[in-house]
This record gives sequence, C-alpha cells and structure tokens, in this order.
Amino acid sequence: MGHTAMHTVGNGDNEITFIGNLGQDIVSFNTTRSGTPVTNFRLASTRQLPAKDGRPPKEITTWMTVQVFGAMAVNLAASTVTVQGVRMMVVGELVPDSYRANDGTEISTVAIRARDVAVSFRWDAIDGDLVEADIDTGELIPGTERA
Repeated sequence: MGHTAMHTVGNGDNEITFIGNLGQDIVSFNTTRSGTPVTNFRLASTRQLPAKDGRPPKEITTWMTVQVFGAMAVNLAASTVTVQGVRMMVVGELVPDSYRANDGTEISTVAIRARDVAVSFRWDAIDGDLVEADIDTGELIPGTERA
C-alpha cells in the first residue's frame, strides 16, 4: 500500500508527501564537497489496481529516491529503526535531474529532497507485535493487544 500527495505551497515551491517501505538499511552517510552530511535511500510504494475483464488485480510499485542533508542524514544513519522494509513517510520537494547514459541517451530522473522523515506506525510496530486499531476511531481491534 502506498500513498503520495503533492501540492504547491504558498511561495510556489512544490511539496510532496511520500509513504513507502525502505529498500535497504540506512547505515551510513557521505559528505558533500563542502562537508555537509548527505544520505540517499529509496522507498517503494505498491498499489493494487482492481481486477477487470476477468483478469486478476495488478500491483504497481513506484520507487522514489530520497535525498537527506545535514543533521537529519546523520540521525538517520545512527537510527536503529531505519532497516529494510520499515514503512517511512517523507515530506519534501521534487528535484529533477538528468544525466547521459553510456549510449549517449539523456536520462531524466526525479528525487525527493527531504524536509522531514518519519517512521510510519500505521501498519507496523517496528520492534514489537503489530497492534491493530480501527482507522476511523483509533480503538484497538479485540485480540490484537500486546500482552
């Protein structure tokens, strides 16, 4: 399950919220030439298209590269919860880029430059058992409470 929302904020900048599963552990950061810490990671968001014409439902996975700078990059690398598969939310801006492939073809890409990153606890308890709650009321679903 995935979620993406994009809107324009007051000063004309773009802002995107992307929720997905971490593609690999975040264990380190690099530094830019000017010494700013930076880490990049990828999130996968999968959505299911409904079945039609007798065919089974189809899953589509979108991968987004996320760029994180400064103290947040250091904190992510030091965190014990930024492991492959954990569900994360990123708020930031879309940053287009392009490069030339070995065959000379120009390739366009887009990444999210993060303003904020958080772990999502909607479907996962990270280091414990999942406790399910009604999405509308927040009340625990019987039989899912922790002992």
